[in-house]
Amino acid sequence: MVRIRFFNKKKGIISRPAVHLPGGEYLTWAELFHGVITLGNAGSGKTSGPGAHILNGILRDEARPGGIALCIKQDERLRIERAISAAGREADKIVINAENIFKINALLYELTRKGRGAFEFNSVVDLLMELSQAANNYQAGGGSGGENERFWDNEVRVAYIRALMLLTLAGMTISIMNMRNIMMDNFGEAEFERYSSLWARIEASDEDAMMEYEAWCESNFFLHCFDKANSRDDLNTTELEIMKLVGDYYLKTFAKISEKTKAIVIASATGLFEPFLTGILHTHFDAELSDEVRPEKCFEEGRLIILDIPLKEYGISAIYAATIFKKLFQLCVERRVIELEENPRPVFLWCDEAHLFLNPQSDERFQSSCRSTMTAVVYLTQSINSIKSAMGKSSPEIKTKALLTNLGTQIFCGNMCTDTNKYASELIGKRFRRTEGNSISSDDRASHSTSEQLHFIVPPEHFTTLKSGGPENDFQVETIIVIRSKRWATGEPFGEVAFDQRGRGRTIFQKLKSFFS
Repeated sequence: MVRIRFFNKKKGIISRPAVHLPGGEYLTWAELFHGVITLGNAGSGKTSGPGAHILNGILRDEARPGGIALCIKQDERLRIERAISAAGREADKIVINAENIFKINALLYELTRKGRGAFEFNSVVDLLMELSQAANNYQAGGGSGGENERFWDNEVRVAYIRALMLLTLAGMTISIMNMRNIMMDNFGEAEFERYSSLWARIEASDEDAMMEYEAWCESNFFLHCFDKANSRDDLNTTELEIMKLVGDYYLKTFAKISEKTKAIVIASATGLFEPFLTGILHTHFDAELSDEVRPEKCFEEGRLIILDIPLKEYGISAIYAATIFKKLFQLCVERRVIELEENPRPVFLWCDEAHLFLNPQSDERFQSSCRSTMTAVVYLTQSINSIKSAMGKSSPEIKTKALLTNLGTQIFCGNMCTDTNKYASELIGKRFRRTEGNSISSDDRASHSTSEQLHFIVPPEHFTTLKSGGPENDFQVETIIVIRSKRWATGEPFGEVAFDQRGRGRTIFQKLKSFFS
């Protein structure tokens, strides 16, 4: 019987080996589509060991997978480029950084993309709210998530939507800068009174009032946009409804709310917009939209897009950039309909130091369904607590467990985090272990007893002893791997595998006899 090797049908790729592990075991595409996470301390070898091995396997696959890689460390782009070159995929590579011309206007992309749901303002605002959450996580460990914060989130969300609506109706460029200008220039109560007074005079054929109004339009960006939109006579029924929402908001609601409320909404919005006013976010993420870096190019053409904006060089701008591109990629592949594609191509999302870009809600939801879109998510991070830090202050443990539950392959490198090591031991499970004991009573009678007690199959302290590569360890990075529903060649629910940082590998399946003797 001839085995299906090419990827012309989804079912032909699901069970096919994608990444061959040292020692003869492998990860199938189905296992990759269920998600992979590697946990290990800084210096544990997680990136140069299992991380590099998995990336090399994906890049070399005959299906020519596309995908994105988020580089948060300075040397990471070079490492990924070497892997792409070794796989013979140079022609598919695109690098987004300050030295290249590729631009990503995320707002414009979401509003002008193909397919159903295009021009949905709420989906664009979802991206902005996720950016805000990422900034909070990075700067202050996440928001409180309380009722008061949710109230202000809702107020800011409405302000974003109305600004986008106004820009669209006015035919202005959809950009962060233009949204900021609208929010900075929109009316307070005094401006509203002036506006009403001027229009009363204009309707009475006062030419001075018209000249004053036109000069005001030139100097006030909000009024310039509002006048352009309000002067259109070609609005369809839907656009007229949107214009009414815009007018009601700016002339009836926002213009008349208290100064304190208005100040909080504007401060929240402008705080998010601030990094886009200068630097790489201004030049590369708030201007044009390069066709080459549209996320759909990953599954349509096998593009390999590297986002090279390191944290140590760009600070919070790096977090914003990675969050934007990751979210666009997730939204894009979630809209993919595999059944309509003749030759569906697998794609991947590669995130080292993943805790810096994780979102408490959207990443768990994405991971729960990305298998149907043939998307392999590969996260590398330091510990369970690193993930918790990205989950905000509202139920971080529950959200962390929800995300981990949807990552079917979990790789544990050397770690000094007791919470991570205990989690790994509990994941692998316990086994009854016979213990024997001798005792002598007060009247010198000897007795012998046996009992069975549950003990961890792999105790937490074992993870502190895993080799972390380098010359002193013969470049071996030792890992313990757990794959959902898999029993390894040893009969155990885990595999202990060593990855060679130089590209060679050997399995070191062990029974950990010292713990059961």
